[in-house]
Amino acid sequence: MNLPSSGLSVKRRRDVRLDFARGLALVFMYIDHIPANPLERLTLQGWFVSDAAEVFVFVAGYAAGLAYGGRLVHNGMKAAVEQIWRRSAQIYLVHLALFAICAGLLALAAAYLGKPLLAEWLSSPDYPAHPGALLLRILLLECQPGYLGILPLYVFVLLLFPLALWAMRRNVLLALLPSFLLYALTQATGLNLPASTPTGGWSFDPFAWQFLFVVGSCASYARVSAAWSLPGRGRIHRRLLILATAIVAAAIVLKLLLSSHVIGTNGGFFHYLFAATNKQLLAPPRLVSILGLVLLGALLVPRDPPVLATQSATVLGSLGQNSLKVFGLTVVLIVLGIIFTRAVGTAWWTIAVLNIGGILAILGFSLCLAQAVPARRLATRAAPSAPPPSPRPI
Repeated sequence: MNLPSSGLSVKRRRDVRLDFARGLALVFMYIDHIPANPLERLTLQGWFVSDAAEVFVFVAGYAAGLAYGGRLVHNGMKAAVEQIWRRSAQIYLVHLALFAICAGLLALAAAYLGKPLLAEWLSSPDYPAHPGALLLRILLLECQPGYLGILPLYVFVLLLFPLALWAMRRNVLLALLPSFLLYALTQATGLNLPASTPTGGWSFDPFAWQFLFVVGSCASYARVSAAWSLPGRGRIHRRLLILATAIVAAAIVLKLLLSSHVIGTNGGFFHYLFAATNKQLLAPPRLVSILGLVLLGALLVPRDPPVLATQSATVLGSLGQNSLKVFGLTVVLIVLGIIFTRAVGTAWWTIAVLNIGGILAILGFSLCLAQAVPARRLATRAAPSAPPPSPRPI
């Protein structure tokens, strides 16, 4: 499956499905991390084997194939690598800033409430006795407390992404095969980077999760290069639709079985299934289920469906267009929600306030960001020689 070097020069339109999926995943992420939240039953995590994290990583990979693949073709490998590593450094700095903000909020709350909130959040043997060692762990991304595990994954994947980009330009399989072998090795050995987490490794094992990122980037790069695309109609389309539907249905059933109070996970076959849905390692059932869901969505939802042109869908799309900034706000809101529930409990009105207030804050912040640069976006669209803006990896 060779990819022509000129394929990416074709003018592209922004795929609103990516922005919508990422925006919805951000809302799901907030809901899922509020303690005792009944709305989590309605999110992807509530009824599916995978959750918002898989959506984030696949969409990030897909966007990377569009953005950096285009830069590679138009400006060369050096320009593409510089852009990739610049983004990786930006995400690293955002991670450190979020770490400092969350730690500061929890330290203030701990002092006011008299509860060890910061110590519980850090879960580090170096706190508070060895602040220097703790700082070094933070800088080396070895300290990954709650809600801050996914940005280090992006930093790691983007640092190595030029290798995958170089390979996929020659042949998609040349990028996919080594990535899959690394994923398989990780499943067999538990290979991971060290971190001060309960398992001793990164919350999102980069050697496993990189495969989902690479699959997404290869899918977009091959598509815009006109090397292949999903069939519109016909026998192959029907077979793919049946396959994707079966995978999604199986993932829903598996989730129901694992969540059932009737069928436990203490032993036997269902214990094996429970272990086989390990999120840290992106276990095969999680990987297959998200790929099935993506395939089903790609087959059923056209590129510019009318439903995504509605006002509510546009608002969610604006979240996806500003995903890194909105992600940062979402993490801060989650920490504030944790503090709030530790202070006043998890009564129904508490959760209602957090749900309504948090979601409105996220949507409002995104709309403000979208309106802050209308002139620049209009100028970009009006320029006949400039390609349409590609979605960023995150």
